[in-house]
Amino acid sequence: MMAGELEEREAARNRLRGIRAELLAFLRDQENRPDLEFSSPPTLLGGGFDTTTAGFELANPPVNLRSGLVLRLFRQDDLPLRPQIEAAFLNGLVEQGYPCPRALVVGTGGEIDGSNFIVMNRAPGAVMSLSFARLLTIPRVLSDIHLRLHKMNTGPIIARLVDAGVPDPAEWRKYELNRMQELIAESGRDELAPALEWLRARWRVPEHPVVCHGD
Repeated sequence: MMAGELEEREAARNRLRGIRAELLAFLRDQENRPDLEFSSPPTLLGGGFDTTTAGFELANPPVNLRSGLVLRLFRQDDLPLRPQIEAAFLNGLVEQGYPCPRALVVGTGGEIDGSNFIVMNRAPGAVMSLSFARLLTIPRVLSDIHLRLHKMNTGPIIARLVDAGVPDPAEWRKYELNRMQELIAESGRDELAPALEWLRARWRVPEHPVVCHGD
């Protein structure tokens, strides 16, 4: 792990230590359970390029928060509707039997460190390790789950987006493209600018939309 990555992970751990009280206060209020406590406080999980992602558990929790939990804490400058968008996709897919977490709590008022967030259940399964034996199977596993994802019905997801007040997808795609432009400028990677302009010129609202992971 490079020095920059170590610094980022340490900053994320410090952020998690600082938000424990805010997260617990929000969940107590949300569930009307002033007695809620952590049995395992938020602990940094791997991955998460643009979120701080942590696992935690509650002592004597309500039924809907009984499994292992995962916090996805977004950047303070992220798209305000990002939690609603992700929750719509996650729950719309779960309802169709796709193996992904369910969004249980959605925070949209900057209640934790000035940021929005999602609390999800921790989905069962093994972490995708990079051992040599597992490495050989990763391409097949990824191709299978992405192919299955592309076949999911978008109707339930679009209905959830509308219910959540999410505007036309073109509006939040515009935000994503603008954010890419900011990242290129911040990093000084000007050679990536033509690729971004290629995306801008070819972005169209699809006639027959499919679900795409986006990475």
